[in-house]
Amino acid sequence: MVNIKKKRKTEKVANDFNGYRAKMNERILAYSNKVTKGIYSLGT
Repeated sequence: MVNIKKKRKTEKVANDFNGYRAKMNERILAYSNKVTKGIYSLGT
């Protein structure tokens, strides 16, 4: 039972982080310049 709760909590943390990361990526790219666009294009 404990493992299931821990797994659900881990999944929630991961989902929250992914949502936050997507939001911050959009914000960064909205105000970006050549350097940030170059960095993000290498990562994808």
